[in-house]
Amino acid sequence: MHYHNCEFSKYEDCAYGGADSEQTIQALSCSRDGVGGDSITALDREAVSRAYSSDFLSLFARDRNAACGNVAYTEAQWAGICANGSCAAKSLPPKSWKKKVTQYYKTCGFISAGKEHEMCSDIKREYIDSWTDTDPFSCGLGDLHELWSMCGCSYVSEKTLCTDYGKPAYSDYQKASGNVNWRQGRAVYFLDIGHELAADGLVGDDVAHGLTTFVLENYLDRRFETRLAQMRAGIYSYARWKTSVDPGYKLDLATFNKIATRHHLRALE
Repeated sequence: MHYHNCEFSKYEDCAYGGADSEQTIQALSCSRDGVGGDSITALDREAVSRAYSSDFLSLFARDRNAACGNVAYTEAQWAGICANGSCAAKSLPPKSWKKKVTQYYKTCGFISAGKEHEMCSDIKREYIDSWTDTDPFSCGLGDLHELWSMCGCSYVSEKTLCTDYGKPAYSDYQKASGNVNWRQGRAVYFLDIGHELAADGLVGDDVAHGLTTFVLENYLDRRFETRLAQMRAGIYSYARWKTSVDPGYKLDLATFNKIATRHHLRALE
């Protein structure tokens, strides 16, 4: 159990991302802003995507733009995620700062070198900037030295990828990666054939709209390549033969699922 940032706040419109003064709980760590909740983080989603068919899912990624939203990463997170060249920029994006605080230190003696960095590390923040001030004779016969340090949490912002499962971006993906592996190639070819049948009016709308979902749901099958190739040949030959007998025929969902089951693939619902 963990309370949200605004749990028990007297401000009815208090929300994560709003004014810090309205929040009842604030995360001290640079790596986290929000606490509590029942949703996964952007980093969690990225990890799941990379673990489960991320290359294939990238076939359906359109682009990175402002409309897709932005995700904030620490420098270490960004470097790890972008190690495979998946990020738009090849170098680290400009740094921004959050959770900025000003630390104050005063002494009648000398200020040790590196004290400004030490002040920031004590509160688990990164050093941003520092400045000094001296008040003459504030320490009797000596000067009062003041040191101010600005500390904060650095992050970089990367535009997220938009996806459109109804409009695969094969050409963009192939241009970026150079080639598509065998499993992905089977998936691409199956979808191409399915869309060809749909363009010729040989499959029903429910089948045409479900082709991508069908591939995604069966992609992790151990014999995906072989079974999908058999499925592709099955629906293509059946739909072409059936329309030669009945020009108005369209492959319906029940028949599509019957062929899928025959080849031990998960049927469309």
